[in-house]
Formats: sequence, structure tokens, C-alpha cells
Amino acid sequence: MYRKVICFVILACIPGFGITAQAQLFDPPINNPSFEATDLGAGGAGQWVDYAEEWIINGQGNCYLEDGSWEIVAPDGVATLKMWSDAAIWQQIGTWNPNTDYLIGMWAGRGDETSAYQVELWAGGNPSLFPASGFGTIDSTVGATLIGGSPLTPTIAVGESEWMSLILDTGAGFKPGDALWLRIESIAIGGEAIWIDNVMVESLTDPALAYNPNPAGGSIDAPRDAVLSWTPGEFADKHDVYFGTNLDNVSNASRTDPLNVLVGEGQNANNYDVGRLEFDQTYYWRIDEVNSPPDSTIFKGDLWSFTVESLAYPIPPESITATASSQASDNEGPEKTIDSSGLDVNDLHSADLNAMWLSEAGDPGSASIQYEFDKPYKLHEMLVWNYNGNAILTLYGLKEVTIEYSTDGTNWSQLENIPEFVQAIGDEGYASNTTVVFNGAAAKYVKITANSNWGASEGFFNQYGLSEIQFLAIPMAARKMNPADGTILPGLTTELSWREGRQAEFHDVYISTDMQAVI
Repeated sequence: MYRKVICFVILACIPGFGITAQAQLFDPPINNPSFEATDLGAGGAGQWVDYAEEWIINGQGNCYLEDGSWEIVAPDGVATLKMWSDAAIWQQIGTWNPNTDYLIGMWAGRGDETSAYQVELWAGGNPSLFPASGFGTIDSTVGATLIGGSPLTPTIAVGESEWMSLILDTGAGFKPGDALWLRIESIAIGGEAIWIDNVMVESLTDPALAYNPNPAGGSIDAPRDAVLSWTPGEFADKHDVYFGTNLDNVSNASRTDPLNVLVGEGQNANNYDVGRLEFDQTYYWRIDEVNSPPDSTIFKGDLWSFTVESLAYPIPPESITATASSQASDNEGPEKTIDSSGLDVNDLHSADLNAMWLSEAGDPGSASIQYEFDKPYKLHEMLVWNYNGNAILTLYGLKEVTIEYSTDGTNWSQLENIPEFVQAIGDEGYASNTTVVFNGAAAKYVKITANSNWGASEGFFNQYGLSEIQFLAIPMAARKMNPADGTILPGLTTELSWREGRQAEFHDVYISTDMQAVI
């Protein structure tokens, strides 16, 4: 969550062009957003100049500053900037901070059907090299590096103008305090140009508040040993840390009423170690920034949350091979129990018979289905969706079963305390309703043998079926490598990190430019 504060502002209120409200400027503001020029004159027809004060143009003659009498009337009625194809303008709009969103808008005029704008953020470089001539490219003149950008394509008719905006994020990879630049380029293909006026840049982050939370706000699968960290607000001297599992308490607590969630009051560090966290638990936290004395004003921070990693994770279907003693038809094979066929995005199963496994008739008492994994896993649980044919067909569903597991396919162990498989509902929207606990048993193979089904007492339901099976395994190997596999690093140095496997005590690290040596 972010509290929106307008940090750069343009004032305009012209009938037919909309309005923007006054707002408090945040230093440094964007300079000359409306492309005014001291020598453009008092608005006489046909006046223009080929530069824009405070803006750098990539090449002389690429842009023309025109008065309000030209084809695309400026929203403020004073001046507008005409940009030919491949023309670009840029200026510094402040300093870089990580993961900060900026809302960038402008009045855009369309010269022909191909008119479009490329809006970009750049970082770094040396602002002292800002050219006095008013002309030069942003990379060669100040040495800035592109962060990212996106096109804006007008939708109005040729010869008209409209307000357009987009949000760009500063991302990571630079140093706080590096110069932050805005660059706008004409990417029109045709012979006509584009027009822009009243450029606006708004920060979506209050500079007084802590931001850039780690773990990120709303994140899932956060590590159990996560250390809270954040980027301090612009004026912060101290930090109050609120943390807990109760959303209301963390949201409403204060120094005078801490509600048992004020875990760090007036601390200097912009990080806090909360210790080992609970699996699958959602935590809430807040950082209040405290000004330096004598006023020591407290700025209440945004509320963030994250959910801790699970004890176990599903083994992906591509890592499992399913076989069975028999199948009723080509469309009812054992693979249907692991390929997610019949499951929707909420893991609710359909009643489609072609999305389930069913043994052939005449296989009573010996029907079985077996699963082979790509490697041994430490199994936690098995979730079961029983046979979910419409209405009476649910009687084919398994009821009493024997489950065996093995690491080599030769030596088998029998699982104990197996629950009775619950009958399916026989309709759409069927959720898993049986959980088999493996308690960390190591297995590469799991075999389920049917001892009975829900139609056994009827005497003629001599087939056995399942809709879906999902195995949850406890991760024992290192995972979530950083840098990620295949990453191209922006610099010459990096730090390797990873999510450790459960029960790990030590780590052996192998690194080399020789792939076979590491293998």
C-alpha cells in the first residue's frame, strides 16, 4: 500500500482540456513543464524557437517551441513543443530511490496516424555535465543508464490532443542519491511530428514514509528466518517497528497504546530480526518514521503484510509418472489423476469422466495405481479427490485402501493410519476431502491398492476410480537461488544466496566457470 503524495506539479485549468489541482512541490521539481520561453514573445502568430529552456534536446533542429497559434493548441494557450521523428528531450527530475513508482503524464498532440511517444526513466551519470548549449543525448552527455520505459500511443484523431499518462518504476541496481532522469522521445514513423505540453511527474510514495519493504508488501512464500528491512523516509531519525499477526492491532497501535505489537521503539537501524516465524502464517508490520528533535514528529507508516513459506510444496505433475493395473478406456488412464485435468484455478474438480482414472471391470480387489517421482522426496501429505462421476457414479470411488512406498521400487514399506477415502460429491466444484499423512517418509514410488469402493455393498460396482492426487513434499535441497539461473549481472561483483533446505546444518558451495567441474 502506498499513500499518494504529489511531488511534482503542473498548474493548468483550460476549458476543454481538463484540470490539474494544486499540490505541494517536492524539491527538486520538474523544470519548465509547460515549455515556456522568455524569447518566444507574447503569443504572436507564427513565433517559435528551436530549444526549450531547462530541457535538453538530443539534436538541434529536432524540436521547435511554438506559440499557441499553431495546429495543436497548447492546453495553457502559451506554448507547446513540436517534436519530429526520433527527437528526444530529457532533464533531471530528482534522485534515484529503489522501487519507487512515478506517475508521468502530459498533453499529447497527434500529427499523423503513426504518432507515438516513448517515455523513459534513466539513472546515474554526472549531472554536472548537463550541457549549457541545450543539446545532447542523455547517455553520451551525462552518462546515464536506462532503467526502463514504455510507449504512449494517442487514440484521438489526427490534429487533436489528449491527456495521457503511465506509471514507471525505478526498480533496483543503482545507488540512492544517483541522478534520476526523465526522457521523452518521438517515435512517429510518418513525416509529421508530435506535440507535447504540460508534462507532470508525481511520486506515488510519500517521501516522509518508510518504503521498499522486505519482505515485499503482500508477498507470499517469505523465508521463516526473514529479517524485516526497509528504506528510511527522507527525514527519519528513528524508527518505530510494529509487528504481529493481528491486522487491526498492527494498524491501530501507537506508542501510547502499543497493543503488544510495538516490537522496536525509537531504533536507529532500518532492519529488525523477528526470529523464526511460523509456516503458512500471515504477518503484518508497520514502520513509523520519527523526525529529529526538537519536534520528533512521528509519521505513521503504511501497513504491509507477508505470508511465510509452507512446510511442504506440491510435487509438479511433470515430475510424476502414473501407471495402473488397468483402465476402463483410453480416456480414463492413470495420468488423469496427476495432470490437473478437471481442476479449475481454485483446485475444484469437475464431473467430467474423461478427467479421471477408472479401472476396467473385473479388476476387483486388485486394482491399483502407482506413482513414480523423478527422484526421492520427503513426503508430507497426499491430497485426494475421489472419483467424482455424477451422482451414483461416485460409488466407484475408493474407500478402504493399502498404501505402500519405496525408494528403489523393490523394497516396500506399508503406510500406517490410512484414513478412509471420503466419497466425492458427484457434481461440479468438488474440493479435495481426504488427506493422507506421510510424516516425512522418503519415497520415490507410492502405490495405492483398492481394498473396497463406496459401491461394494451393492455388488455390481466392481470398478475403482480416482479424480486427482497431489503429493506435498518437504524441500530438502537448496532452492530460490540468487542470482537466478541464467541471470546476466549488471556489475562485476555479486553475493550468492539461496533458500536453505529443511534440516540443513551446513552448506557446500561449488562455483566455477567450468560447468562440468561444478556438475
